[in-house]
Amino acid sequence: LYHMGRYEDELACYDKALELKPDLAKAWNNKGATLYELGRYEEAVACYGHVLKAEPDNVNALNNMGVALKKLKNFGEALRAFDRAIKQREDYVDAWLNRGILLQEMGRHPEAIVSYDRVLTRWRSPEVLCQKGTAQTAAGNYRGAIQSFDESLALKPNWSVALEEKQKAEALLREAGAAEAARAREEEERRRPVPQPVAEPETGDLCGKCGTELGPEAAFCSGCGTRIADQDGEYLPPG
Repeated sequence: LYHMGRYEDELACYDKALELKPDLAKAWNNKGATLYELGRYEEAVACYGHVLKAEPDNVNALNNMGVALKKLKNFGEALRAFDRAIKQREDYVDAWLNRGILLQEMGRHPEAIVSYDRVLTRWRSPEVLCQKGTAQTAAGNYRGAIQSFDESLALKPNWSVALEEKQKAEALLREAGAAEAARAREEEERRRPVPQPVAEPETGDLCGKCGTELGPEAAFCSGCGTRIADQDGEYLPPG
């Protein structure tokens, strides 16, 4: 019934089973999954709570609860649910993946990347590689993101999503390079020594006859030989 989309009929079946055996963990877990598909997230969380009362270490219920809590924007409790599942089973790929998606939505991109890497050690998926690339882009690691997109495309050639995300990362890398070059130029200008003004030497008068510059102590013009001046300050010819 679940795969046929007959969710209401399926719920009725689980309710009958739980009337007969109220602590049947599998029925509670499956009912929670069906309620989740119907968008009834709070009721789904309550069902997973019933599972965990009977089986506190049930990793599937913990993971499913985390997914439903994320839908309710209860990110803190969702993260705790995923962490509990991973604590019980360290290689639980679903919980690591959901944890990474949640952390990325929370803006905790470096932590999300760590979670995706844990998934990739066991499941080399082009989708997970692409998701990791988007987290690297958001974290400003554009070269790392491009590498992740390339690895994704190697597994799934010409995948439009990975191609588009790679183009975004490449554009951001170019922008970052241009901004870095501009900052370097500004720093170089800031460090460049400022030229100090050079004092111009004080000049003397000019010879009234030939225009040659006269030294302050000169008695005769070096250009035409004219004696500089008599006591009245007039220029006189030599001899």
